[in-house]
Amino acid sequence: MIRLESVDKDLIGQIAAKIRGFRKPEPYKGKGIKFAGEILRRKAGKAAAKK
Repeated sequence: MIRLESVDKDLIGQIAAKIRGFRKPEPYKGKGIKFAGEILRRKAGKAAAKK
């Protein structure tokens, strides 16, 4: 967990966005860098085809 603190809210937002850009949360497994309190929409994976 990384915690960023500063009195300059704009600077914190820019730095947080830059850090998140390295590994955005992916919708299938939910891995990646997320903001605190962020809710991610998960996607279903491929369904097994019935034969």
